[in-house]
Amino acid sequence: MPRGRAQDHWTRTLAWRLVSKANPDPIVGLPGVRRARDLTRKPLVAIGGITRQNCTSIIEAGADSIAVISDLVRDPRKSAGDFLRILG
Repeated sequence: MPRGRAQDHWTRTLAWRLVSKANPDPIVGLPGVRRARDLTRKPLVAIGGITRQNCTSIIEAGADSIAVISDLVRDPRKSAGDFLRILG
């Protein structure tokens, strides 16, 4: 981020094992998402180990949006459709 420029969103890595990064950031889990939500009203983006099975709990913990990689790899069309259906 360029110096002097305000950050317009936060990202948080979650408690689930990452397969897309060799050296991931520290794991914060759902408590970390809740804490981040308490610290800012800026849009909060959760990233790291997000699946169709845990995405709802992440949003409920306070994330405004999620970033998904590994759960889309095997069958991208089906996975994307499932995410859209789940998160509506």
